[in-house]
Amino acid sequence: MRRLTFLLIPLFVFACTKMHRPKTDLIVGRWQGYIELNKAKQDIIIDILNDAGGIRALLSIPNAMELETPLANLQYSPPRLSLEMRKGSEKMTLKGSCKGGVMQLSPADGGPPLRFELERTGQVPPLPYDSEEVTVRSGDGNLSGTIFTPRSSGPHPAIVLVHGSGRQTRDGLRFYADFFARNGLIALTYDKRQVEIINGNELVKARDLATDVLDGVQLLKERKEVIPTKIGLWGGSQGAGVAATAASMSKDIAFVIGVSGGGISYTELVTYQTGNRLRKRGFSERDISQAIAVIEKLHLFIHDGANPQQMQALLNEASTNSWAGPAGIPAKLPDEHEIKSWRNAQYLDNTKLSWSDVKIPILLIWGENDMSVPVNASVKNISEALTLNRNSDVTIKVFSGADHALMLPAGVRADTNGKWDFSRLAPGYLELMASWALERTRKP
Repeated sequence: MRRLTFLLIPLFVFACTKMHRPKTDLIVGRWQGYIELNKAKQDIIIDILNDAGGIRALLSIPNAMELETPLANLQYSPPRLSLEMRKGSEKMTLKGSCKGGVMQLSPADGGPPLRFELERTGQVPPLPYDSEEVTVRSGDGNLSGTIFTPRSSGPHPAIVLVHGSGRQTRDGLRFYADFFARNGLIALTYDKRQVEIINGNELVKARDLATDVLDGVQLLKERKEVIPTKIGLWGGSQGAGVAATAASMSKDIAFVIGVSGGGISYTELVTYQTGNRLRKRGFSERDISQAIAVIEKLHLFIHDGANPQQMQALLNEASTNSWAGPAGIPAKLPDEHEIKSWRNAQYLDNTKLSWSDVKIPILLIWGENDMSVPVNASVKNISEALTLNRNSDVTIKVFSGADHALMLPAGVRADTNGKWDFSRLAPGYLELMASWALERTRKP
């Protein structure tokens, strides 16, 4: 099922080539249908266009947050049709037929037992929004960005989309930009500033990332199509905390949507993720407890720098255990540069204080089965912070069975009546964000 996995999970990397056959008028247009496996179906869209870029085929799987991903090597010799889906060095060739307005495909060469069936519904509809490349100021440099503006009459409320951890580009949030623009909000995405990463920790302060967010807000405020008093933030994972920090620094933010954000300390976050990672790899609870104890002492050392010889001896002892590597425990003490990055990360991920200063409307969303963030502790801590500042417009929703990305896993789930199903977005997640944001931005 490994090859199937790359089909069902977002973040594809595809290539696109020209089609080698004539008769393109027979297949150009929008095709809507489904993928079927084990009697389960997943809705899909394939758009085939013939424009200045040549013949192109784009795949969208709305319930998997997959949007207009290019397909490769599309070849059509009526009625035979073939194309490729690629991820890195892996590829899946699909072959079948396209006739009478019906497209039927399946994996070639013994691939997984998938069946694609789609019907042509007409021409590819135009997007309901315009996109424009922009530049967002970032300290002494600039960040490339894109603004998505609804074609309906304005001015419109707006939203800045804030990245999670790691090196990210605006393309990673295009699904959400498309979603909000289709629901009447101008959306801004931008490439996250490039920072050094050491031991998985970003060498950047939360306020620096928040300043980038506020520079994006300022860019939107200066545009005539934006209602300047109706600009909000959406942040996912680490981005939820960064959004809270930005909102605590400015009175220009109208609302915040935080998805899968952590309301805990950096040490609590790391030990939670480490425990889940080791359990997944089959380590015992005793092993996990020992690994977590070392991590907690290491973080304490990073905080106060006391007893380096004793800490190194503990690392030496830990390195003799099979859990040391999977737990991310270093063999030697971090140097001064690494300690700086770790201290930044500790501040970056401990956002409870930032939330306590946010007094605007807030929507907080988590998935019940989040393996990256402890949901119960985060809900409790952030709720307490917001209660202290007497914020009366706070909505909290935890989606049953969903993960960090608000996806339900592929397989047999509580909602499938004992039947296998594709991975898909938690029902109601997108609808909640749209209705909540529109209600807040329509208020005077």
